[in-house]
Amino acid sequence: MRSLVRDFLNQDLSRRGFLKSMAAAGFTVAAAESVLQNLVPVAHADTAGKEYWKEFEGNGGAMLAEQLLQTGIDYLFVGNGSGLGALCDAVIDRPKLKLVLATHEAHVVAMASGYTMASGKTSFCMYSRVGAAHSTGNIYNAMKDRLPIVVAVDRADTTEDGRDGHEDLEDMLEPMKQYTKWRWIPKEVARVPEWVTKAFKVSSTMPCGPSYLMFPRDVMFENQAKTKIFLPGTFDVPMNVRPNAKAVEKTAKMLLEAKSPLLLVGPEVYQSGAQKELMELAEMLSIPVCERGTWTQVFPNQHPLYLGALRNQMR
Repeated sequence: MRSLVRDFLNQDLSRRGFLKSMAAAGFTVAAAESVLQNLVPVAHADTAGKEYWKEFEGNGGAMLAEQLLQTGIDYLFVGNGSGLGALCDAVIDRPKLKLVLATHEAHVVAMASGYTMASGKTSFCMYSRVGAAHSTGNIYNAMKDRLPIVVAVDRADTTEDGRDGHEDLEDMLEPMKQYTKWRWIPKEVARVPEWVTKAFKVSSTMPCGPSYLMFPRDVMFENQAKTKIFLPGTFDVPMNVRPNAKAVEKTAKMLLEAKSPLLLVGPEVYQSGAQKELMELAEMLSIPVCERGTWTQVFPNQHPLYLGALRNQMR
């Protein structure tokens, strides 16, 4: 779908060709038309004079700090490790970025997760790779809670790959695979802003979850490198995919005809801001509500229709 959207926006694909290609990819006609309806204004928008990036020169740490600023980050949750030196140096000239220090890697991730829960914003944290294993429990929690957080650690110099370093593994990304949405090692300093931007985009796209970046030390300290810093909104694509009307009607009929319906809800209700609509639906049809294990409270727990967590013995 991504390539089809790009081709349409670049005017390399007609409306008819887009719909035909979407159908061939397995999308329904209604879904394809809904996506197209949101793309047309973007394709014909007047972008004259709009800036999408700015030129920048500095080391990898400065590039990371500058790109974090453009994402709207206010707080950097960090651990005490020498691998963060380039980033901490860059923060000196960027007072808007406030450092919040923890003495244990698990606490770093916990603070970033808590900030995301309280603010609804994607958070960023970084610490030394040697403590990455300590933090996996809370990265796992963030994945189960579908929290948009970007987790970063340092890494040995790129010249040390495959040498079984004292603080390294053969594959440092594999242990994180099961509880992160995306993982990467930026090995070219000029592409640091690109990978940071992608990590934030992936983490904040529902269903949300952690992204994991490993920055080699020589990349972070490489001086006088040139790159482009992406400005806010560069990769924001307005999208409002509408459900198929017949599918909605079919679902409504199923709910009305069900002998013992039950609503099982999760954090997506909170992230979509649909708590009011959920309550209206439950009360309209008198359907009991259960929540799967999550940090959010999307339905009032004193409501007579609230049953708590779903259990096998409930019915």
